[in-house]
Amino acid sequence: MKPRFLAALSLSLSVASAEPPKLEALFPAGGQVGSSFVVSASGKVEADARLWTSAPGVYFVPNGKKREWQATLAPDAPPGVHLVHCFNADGASDPRWFSIGTLPESSEVEPNDEIAKPQLIEKLPVCVNARLEKSGDVDGYAVKLEAGQTLVAAVEAYSIGSAVDMLAHVLDEKGTRLHTASDARNLDPLLLFKAPKAGRYLVQVAGFAHPPAADVRFTGGATLIYRLHLSASSVVTQVYPAAVAVAGKSEVELVGHNLDPKKLRHAFEVKDLRREGDLALVTPPGALFPIQVLATAKPASLEKEPNNTKEQASPVTTGAVGGRIADRRDVDRFAIPMKKGEKLQARLFAKRIGIPLDALLKVEGPDGKLISSADDESEQRPDPNVTWTASVDGSHVLVVEDLFHQGGADKSYVLD
Repeated sequence: MKPRFLAALSLSLSVASAEPPKLEALFPAGGQVGSSFVVSASGKVEADARLWTSAPGVYFVPNGKKREWQATLAPDAPPGVHLVHCFNADGASDPRWFSIGTLPESSEVEPNDEIAKPQLIEKLPVCVNARLEKSGDVDGYAVKLEAGQTLVAAVEAYSIGSAVDMLAHVLDEKGTRLHTASDARNLDPLLLFKAPKAGRYLVQVAGFAHPPAADVRFTGGATLIYRLHLSASSVVTQVYPAAVAVAGKSEVELVGHNLDPKKLRHAFEVKDLRREGDLALVTPPGALFPIQVLATAKPASLEKEPNNTKEQASPVTTGAVGGRIADRRDVDRFAIPMKKGEKLQARLFAKRIGIPLDALLKVEGPDGKLISSADDESEQRPDPNVTWTASVDGSHVLVVEDLFHQGGADKSYVLD
């Protein structure tokens, strides 16, 4: 019985070990287009495991060391986040994310926790690959800025699969906190800081566990990877209008920080789009990340200011039109001629494509009376959507405003 028992035990252990990899994190979790570097994996990843990604032009080749690969990114690899799986003969791991960027890359150098001893960033722009190594970890990076220069600091952590809700701060040389940024489009912060005077400033990042834990303190761990994009030069954060046609060329205005006023116009072609249903991603020069836009059949028209009143309403027909709530008093109106019995739908795109406008959309009849109004359609579609039927012939008016009466160059939208 003993040999048979040993054989059964051996078979049981063999079957138990035959399972897909468990990929917890990659480090670094991304890289610059046109570069080559070593990537290492955390988790239950055996020597026979391989990496697969949805990103074209990205190759992971085993380098002979366990849990390591040589990553090569082609010059035309598409910027943005892409799926990564680790797999073996028994299956694939749960997906992780791999971020392709355009900035030069560097790595965090510990220790950099103390305000008096941060990691010095010699040259901007740069993307720093780092991790919150231990509980309570706070990472500091010192940058030099000229008076009036705007620093853009964008964190990728939650968006690349790290279970953390990050914060970013700017401190002066005395350690006084000057600015704080938390959630932007998701739990990752986007920090914008205009230097009041020339000098050295400290960018600090830390994070809380997500989902939240019972003890509220800064978190850390080997799998809490992040990428910190730092730039004090031209950074494009939006395009206006936020719509690009799926045929021909679409001219847009670049919106962002430290931009050259003479270089604000840019044209997109079909080859520049990464389609995602009725949305698309574009990456204009100077963008840290791909920018989401509405994909349209033809180029969008633009509102004609002033159009605050019914008499000033911008005339439009069906299709896409771009607008902007310029200040807290701005209200945009669009006039649509309709026949009795005609039915129309108007969808507004702002939050869904990463624009910080909390829009309210209303429909007024030819007599100026309110027919319909809408705020957020749903949690998945956090923008208004209205449908109405004309009860009389005449010009119906679509009204767009910010729910909290805020405005600015970044408060744009697309009406479809």
